[in-house]
Formats: sequence, C-alpha cells, structure tokens
Amino acid sequence: MKSKLTLATAAAALPALDATSRTELRKLARSVGVATGHNKADTIRNLGNAIRDGKLHFKSMNTFSVNPAKQGEPTQRVTYLGINLRTYVSGPGKAITQWLSPSAPVAGSPTAPFA
Repeated sequence: MKSKLTLATAAAALPALDATSRTELRKLARSVGVATGHNKADTIRNLGNAIRDGKLHFKSMNTFSVNPAKQGEPTQRVTYLGINLRTYVSGPGKAITQWLSPSAPVAGSPTAPFA
C-alpha cells in the first residue's frame, strides 16, 4: 500500500540519491532490478521512477533544529520537529509519522523511533 504523499516523499529521496556515489547507486539499482542507465543522472532517474511507482521503498528521518552556540562554545542544539517520511505504509500501519513537535522541542539531536 502506498502512502498518500508518495510523490512528494519520492522527491525527497532525490537529495539522498544525489549524495550517493555512482558505484553505490549502480549496486543499489542492480540489487533491486532497476536499470542503471548510462550515467549517474540516468540511474537516479530510474531509481526515482521505481520509488514513484512503488517498486522501491524509501524511508528517511528528518529533523529541524537550531544551534545558537558561537564557534568554540559547547553545542546548544535544540530540535523542534522530527518526521519519518515513507513512500509506503508499513505492516503496523505507519506511513508519514511526526515524532517530535515544535510545541515540545528537545535538547540535542534525538534519533527517531523507526519502529
């Protein structure tokens, strides 16, 4: 089952794919049965199409935080928003999940509950 926000979330995968080496992208594409293409851009496009079409799932943790500390000072990071983006609905029924709200920010850089 696809999430209601599949297309938007699939687009969110593009920066992650772009930050990955061509060699790793080709390995991923071959592993999941997606054509590699002639260059990195082709492989990213093919993987993006596979995500959009629901053949390849994408999940990421996203946080929004600030660190008002000046250089040399200890970190003062506060995280205000945490969201897990998925292009699918998991077995337990989770799709796009907000796990941290701006109304209850936390100090530091928390990790998401990926269950």
